[in-house]
Amino acid sequence: MINALLIGCGSVGLKHLEVLRSFTNKIDVVDIKDLSNVISGYSDIRHFYSINDIERDNKYELVVIATWANSHLKFLKDSIKFNPRGIVIEKPLSNCIRDCKEILMHTEKNKINVLCNFTRSISLLHFEILNFFNLNNDEILRIKWETNGNCLATNGIHWYNLAENIFNSKADNANGITHLVNENPRSSDLNLLQGNMTFTFKNNKKLYLSTEKKTADNYIYFEGKNIKARLSGNSLEVYKNQSYEKLFNLSFNFHTELLKMYHEVLNPTKLQIFNIKSTENFLSLVIPLISDKESGNKLYDAKIQRIEEVEVPLS
Repeated sequence: MINALLIGCGSVGLKHLEVLRSFTNKIDVVDIKDLSNVISGYSDIRHFYSINDIERDNKYELVVIATWANSHLKFLKDSIKFNPRGIVIEKPLSNCIRDCKEILMHTEKNKINVLCNFTRSISLLHFEILNFFNLNNDEILRIKWETNGNCLATNGIHWYNLAENIFNSKADNANGITHLVNENPRSSDLNLLQGNMTFTFKNNKKLYLSTEKKTADNYIYFEGKNIKARLSGNSLEVYKNQSYEKLFNLSFNFHTELLKMYHEVLNPTKLQIFNIKSTENFLSLVIPLISDKESGNKLYDAKIQRIEEVEVPLS
């Protein structure tokens, strides 16, 4: 059993806390709010209001950073003094390309394994989808996600990362129109990124993301030369006779995938470069597409020569 440090105990942090209790010996939690109702009765959990309140000689094998994206770099640098073996950072890795690069620089310099928590890329889910197409002598050429009113960064970036892993490539081109909407329920300082984008990957395969669908379904579509399938929750459905029919359930469970993530970052077999660099890749293609919703003018045209410095206010 190991000792862990959890930074941030909001809705996502609470999910980590539940899984960490089955994985660790002791958990220290950093959060600015009172957690007495959360940790009451648990002698293996200590609460600190600030990371600076923790003595430097505390050692943690695992650190989980589950705060907003704009604070990830700060907390990573604060965590290095504890000499962890591995750090799991919630997605997106950052809201700035510069900070993504600096996070990687610090982890490489200090020889710390880091993974961004794109759970679907480390699960069996994408292998099972690929195997289905391969067994039917087909390959996935296009992936499509359409929804109503969600965030292309908070939600869609999961599918961008999944596409990188399924296509075994990163996107080198994107087109479309996106805009920032100040309706993020998490904070008035954060925005939702909405609109539509098509990513073209180096092998010419494509991913389409849109938050402009009229209905609120949340399917992920996979299209090959001959096969059309979609992901509905954990079920893979195949298009036959002008409708989608359930084929089988995929092996995805959030609790199990977090455990896999912890194991992988502490005992890496092969750290997935797409998993770590997805946010950097995503931002480099998305930032030039963000426009003002009213005027249609590009928000960051004047700064495009310094695209790495642009901070997109996303959670």
